[in-house]
Amino acid sequence: MISKLKKISPLVMLMLLSTLSCGVKKNTTTPIFRHINLNFGERIELGDNFDDKEYLVNIIAESHFLKSTYFVGAESIEIILDDKKNVSKIIFQYNETTEKEKKIKSYTEDFGTPTLESGKAIWNDGKTQFEIYSLLLNDKEVIYSKLIDMNKN
Repeated sequence: MISKLKKISPLVMLMLLSTLSCGVKKNTTTPIFRHINLNFGERIELGDNFDDKEYLVNIIAESHFLKSTYFVGAESIEIILDDKKNVSKIIFQYNETTEKEKKIKSYTEDFGTPTLESGKAIWNDGKTQFEIYSLLLNDKEVIYSKLIDMNKN
């Protein structure tokens, strides 16, 4: 087996390793939601083209943040677009009263036991990855969740 590995070019090995490091292996059979329903009948879904939805966001330093009139339940929602202007990630920032462990427990009831990696709880159904994590901002823990289109990554 090792002699066969020696025959793999460094470029192919690098591509293989980078592919393996893109997200957690599939760890749930329950489909993860790929969209968010917004106020006024609007909807954003991973993989959809965002060209006709620009009116939903404020662009701040080249980042797309949903206008607060369109959603509830999060402090902010950032839409990440790929080079073709398709939605590749949706990042939710929660308010200061949100408890990370309660969020994780809630989604564990829906999707099963997550993979825990670097302080993140991660679920992956093969098509979508969902993460819950926290970052320290101005000495305060801020809770986030992120939907990632695995078809793009």
